[in-house]
Amino acid sequence: MRLFQIASVVGVVLLMGCGGYKAAKGVVVVGKVTKGGAPITVPNMESKTGTVKIELFPVHANPQDQREAEGTLGETDGSFKISGAGKGVMPGKYKLAIFADPGDGLNQLGDKFTGTNSPIEVEVSDAKLGGTQDLGSIEVDSFK
Repeated sequence: MRLFQIASVVGVVLLMGCGGYKAAKGVVVVGKVTKGGAPITVPNMESKTGTVKIELFPVHANPQDQREAEGTLGETDGSFKISGAGKGVMPGKYKLAIFADPGDGLNQLGDKFTGTNSPIEVEVSDAKLGGTQDLGSIEVDSFK
């Protein structure tokens, strides 16, 4: 019996590993979002009260697979960078959501591009793990 207990403890230690849990590296996602060929802007962006947020919502994720990530749109050229809490975004399919808030909590683009309603689907490639994936330029007017 004592040998079984020792073997069980050794087995648990081996399963845990010596270094503890380390989060997997993800992918830094970059791109540009425009409307009518120009960066999406809202009033009060200069004062940082107004913002345009870009979010990724996983498609077909199970409840324990929380991979949502967000970034803020650049004021001058519509560029964005999503680092996924500093570790990068996990590979997979996502809905790219856009929330253009002038500071009053209302989305100037309406509900069409929010959350999982967004018609914009992107795929983050596992071949880009540990690096950067450029989604290119996304024109919201092409999703009417």
